Amino acid sequence: MASNAISDITDKALVCQVCLEDFKQPKILPCFHTFCQPCLERLLATDPVGKLSCPTCKQDVQLPLRG
Repeated sequence: MASNAISDITDKALVCQVCLEDFKQPKILPCFHTFCQPCLERLLATDPVGKLSCPTCKQDVQLPLRG
């Protein structure tokens, strides 16, 4: 029973909360939430000012010039 709960937690920790798939090129934001790089690039394309809001906690993230 406990191993199923641990397995569920592990599986959820390896899933991007934007695309809901296993991470592809995972990137950790300063707020420590992790997303796929392609998902972050799509989010950034909607607001190309060079910053985005974390999809999980809404913290503003200033991106470096080279991403």
